[in-house]
Amino acid sequence: MDYAADRDQLDALPDADSAAVDPPLAALIFVLREGAPRRPALTGALAGAAAAGVAATIYATNCADDSPLFVASWYPLATLVVVAAGALAGRQFLRW
Repeated sequence: MDYAADRDQLDALPDADSAAVDPPLAALIFVLREGAPRRPALTGALAGAAAAGVAATIYATNCADDSPLFVASWYPLATLVVVAAGALAGRQFLRW
């Protein structure tokens, strides 16, 4: 297995975490502002979960490492971070 080639592929990607998560989360928060949610933090957390799902799909199509241990450990951790960020963004931007 050529690990140097894999590392070069990953280095060529723009910061995969934020580049894949930021646009969907920002778009969802922007759209949800029109809805006047009763629970802004929960709504933001759900938007974060949806954005994490989109980002995980984008990342998985470009990532060569799909071992079960990698997927079971890092994907949920990243999802929790994005859900927390969505909850904070929801509490801040979805108030009415």
